[in-house]
Amino acid sequence: MNKTVAVTSFDWDGFLEETSKNLENLVDDNRLVLKVIDGQVIFYEDGWKSADLLEELAADEIRLFVPFAVDNLDTAVVLADGTTKLYVDPTLVSPEDEDDYEQAIEQAREFLVDEKSESVGFLFALAGEDLVITAGWFRDASDDGPASIDSFANNEELDLYGFAMERYIDQFELA
Repeated sequence: MNKTVAVTSFDWDGFLEETSKNLENLVDDNRLVLKVIDGQVIFYEDGWKSADLLEELAADEIRLFVPFAVDNLDTAVVLADGTTKLYVDPTLVSPEDEDDYEQAIEQAREFLVDEKSESVGFLFALAGEDLVITAGWFRDASDDGPASIDSFANNEELDLYGFAMERYIDQFELA
């Protein structure tokens, strides 16, 4: 996913409010927007609502990450557009067959959300008067290292979410 929109033609506040509402039980409000400077992830201590995010983007080498698809660590991935993608269709694998069901969930989780990732989302950068929107994935700090946000290497990695992400972001583009 790669989209460029004039800053004045994007409903930034509407996008953040809608995303916050749809992911409210999965993403702590302080982590809805993450700042990336030289590859380092910075959390807004007072939350994103207290920051002038467009002013932040105007600084050199700053990008912002907002999640779109979040693993609910149960049976589904929840999307910022308000929909859910089940890991396993219960009509195909019965939850009563615990071993098969758990194996199916693990296989689906690997396909839907990279095992290194907590969420797939939007990376925003500013180029002059334009917002440049690409896709990325967020991994929180772990034994493997500090929190990180990386861009997708190619669109094939994004096949599952690409269309839904584009449809979602398009609704915040002002006419």
